[in-house]
Amino acid sequence: MAEKGNPFKDDNAASCNDLDKNRLQEDLDSIIQKYGSYTAHNIRLLEGVYTINNKANFDHFKLNRIKQILADYGVLQKGKKLLDIASLESMFAIEFAMEGLEVTSIEGRKGNLEKGKFVAKALSLKNMNFYLDDVNNITPEKFGEFDIILCTGILYHICKEKYLSFLKKVADCCKDLLIIDSFFSLHGNDYIEEDRVRYRGTTWREFEDTASKEEKEKNVHATLSDNFSFSMTKESLLKYLEILGFTSVCEVYLPSQPNNPMDRITLVCKKASPVSLKVFPEFSHKKHFESYVDTREIGKKKIVHWNENVVKKILRRCYRITRYRLKKVLKKK
Repeated sequence: MAEKGNPFKDDNAASCNDLDKNRLQEDLDSIIQKYGSYTAHNIRLLEGVYTINNKANFDHFKLNRIKQILADYGVLQKGKKLLDIASLESMFAIEFAMEGLEVTSIEGRKGNLEKGKFVAKALSLKNMNFYLDDVNNITPEKFGEFDIILCTGILYHICKEKYLSFLKKVADCCKDLLIIDSFFSLHGNDYIEEDRVRYRGTTWREFEDTASKEEKEKNVHATLSDNFSFSMTKESLLKYLEILGFTSVCEVYLPSQPNNPMDRITLVCKKASPVSLKVFPEFSHKKHFESYVDTREIGKKKIVHWNENVVKKILRRCYRITRYRLKKVLKKK
């Protein structure tokens, strides 16, 4: 495979496909006129030609964080297979294709996909595949397996009924590293149940029941077809990722992102073989963890198994405090 240059690395880079600046700008204007403006992914096609403008935005911080993660984990290598799920205008996918990875971009809206394909063509990227499809249709049989999967900005747009199934399909396609960037639920006032285990979260409305297919298509930053979406609590999500076979999950704080909401996280999920302890061979994380924690109810604050003595101690303390406060109230009267 012939290596492609990276126009972002050199201010004197030659124009892609030998197009001059004016011709490239005309082609970009034509794409925008047909499919609408680029809403988030600001990409430099050539010096002075950008999909939006010459200013960095929030998505550049997010992309920089993810690229740093892949570099630090040693997987930012030519030939690695990467899947970008719900790729929007494909900036993330294009960045890694420019680094030589074999990239697959799946997007559910034709306008977004065409805008990504235009940029890939303008930058002469031959190591990209674009698919117009619902992300819920992802399976290893249909798309294959990948060393790296990016699941950014999509998980909280999956409805409750498809949530666990979607995560299972993503895990089945993942051979090594899964990057999740998503909102999570702070409340856990709803739940999904599977195998007698409850995973807590919150259901959100994205569209009114009367919303038409055309209205949903136009809202490019919302779910594709459902009226509601679901987001898990952090505890529930971590537990389910463990069940899916990820042996370690790390939350990312650096590189930092400005004004990042408190309920949004970036997780690095690694698939490998579980370790054993030489100093205590009898130890099993799953067996011993479940002896301390009630795994039937994930996402609540207090899920530790308390023994009888501890419970009695807590009840006695609550009784003393209540009696003391009640006496104070009665004295005031």
